[in-house]
Amino acid sequence: MKKKSVTLVLLLFLPFLAGCGSDLKYQIVPFAGTITYQGQPLGEPVMIVFTPAEGRPSSAISDKDGKFKAEYTERYTGVQVGKHNVTIAPYGDSSGFQSPGMIDHSASSAKAREAFAKYAFGGQGYDIEVDKKSNNYQLDLP
Repeated sequence: MKKKSVTLVLLLFLPFLAGCGSDLKYQIVPFAGTITYQGQPLGEPVMIVFTPAEGRPSSAISDKDGKFKAEYTERYTGVQVGKHNVTIAPYGDSSGFQSPGMIDHSASSAKAREAFAKYAFGGQGYDIEVDKKSNNYQLDLP
């Protein structure tokens, strides 16, 4: 009787066990580096969004020197392999992400304001190609 119970339990849970492991449809690679604008760090934290042609975006928060590490989900770090459009926005020290309509650029440098205007969410962004060896990436927005 005990053997039948174990077999029944295994049969009931087998479909769930088969789904365990990677739930990713796309290949994700570690993606960290430095973001700059015309060769210089923006001098403040920046929210960076990496939007692929298909799939879900990744995001990162840089430090004031431009260093960042992208997150795909709470469980996975990195970005999908392939083409991405990169957009940025200021990241407030205490309040976190600021929506574009509520951004106070007064504390930002002229260079940072220029970069935010050019590469803001909903704007043109900047296209990059992420390959399997994209760790320690130098993202220099022109």
